[in-house]
Amino acid sequence: MTSHRTSTSWRRLAVAGALAPTVATVGLAADFGAGPGPERSANRVSLSARFLFNVSAEFAHRASPADPGPAIDVRGIDRLYDNGHVRVDDSGNAGGRTWNWAYDDPASLDGTVLHLHSVRSPADGLTQREKDDPHYGFEIAYDRVLTRFPLGRTGTVHAGLRGAFGTAFLDIRHQATVSGMTTGIRDSYDLSGLPLIPNAPYLGGAPEPGGPLPLLIPDAPFDRQTVETPATATQRLQIDGELYGFKLGPFLEIPLGRSASFQIQGGLLSVLADTEFTFGESLGTGGGTTLRARATDWCWGGFVEGQFGVALTDRWTAFAGAGWQGSGSQSLAAGPTTARLGLGNVVTAFLGVGVAF
Repeated sequence: MTSHRTSTSWRRLAVAGALAPTVATVGLAADFGAGPGPERSANRVSLSARFLFNVSAEFAHRASPADPGPAIDVRGIDRLYDNGHVRVDDSGNAGGRTWNWAYDDPASLDGTVLHLHSVRSPADGLTQREKDDPHYGFEIAYDRVLTRFPLGRTGTVHAGLRGAFGTAFLDIRHQATVSGMTTGIRDSYDLSGLPLIPNAPYLGGAPEPGGPLPLLIPDAPFDRQTVETPATATQRLQIDGELYGFKLGPFLEIPLGRSASFQIQGGLLSVLADTEFTFGESLGTGGGTTLRARATDWCWGGFVEGQFGVALTDRWTAFAGAGWQGSGSQSLAAGPTTARLGLGNVVTAFLGVGVAF
């Protein structure tokens, strides 16, 4: 008798164990797919972490604007250098002399001789691209339900208006080393005829009535040295800063059961790009430079997103999704190098929580 009871008990446990996954599955289906969930409140605020992909930067290194001019026996022309200039003044360089000259570096002066130079980098004319995905940020959004309509047994569709503000942090870096020929030109000017030699930095100005006499120097150098050497140029390029985004547009939330939903939204996008561009270059022959430029620009476009949500409670929802946004580009320039920040084809991924009230 005891053996029969024990066997019956084991059979009951086995049946219960076999039915347990089925019962759990039915319960889960009842939670997500059987009938509508609780009615959504008209207002919801959400906070999400954001990941931006395909934010691009294009760097173009133009040739130096320096133009030391043709042979040194040519007069009456503008001569531009990396560390100064000798240009035509308002007299047309009468007598072969000009007051329109300048130099930046005290090291350019050797006694009564002024050395002005220009250097051509192997990287002149080079264009480079970089992305450095992903870029991180956050967004806070407010949804207002404006209308509702039933969707069979699944639940109620909600439609309304969404406004959002978000920010993303940029840090795009690129480094490249280019080999080639470096051409250096050094022109020498005679300043011995000046009553005094001004200290650097100096920028010559037009003479004024009753003012001091202008400092006139020869408008052509008395000597030129040209050196071409194999060299490498290493460039370090960086765009960093913040993007502040403002979104406004309609949304549509479709129920997928008691606790799940899918929401799609889109509309207008405005991005305030507050960025800094840093350009650094060093030559294998020695010397280098670092330049910076900052810009703040509005970029306009649009966005579209889709997200899946799961209700945690009657008020709280967790969600995750992806989207696309485009808002044009921003341009910056530091010396001979330009940078273009591409925001026209950005892919976003996000996850967060929302609370209804």
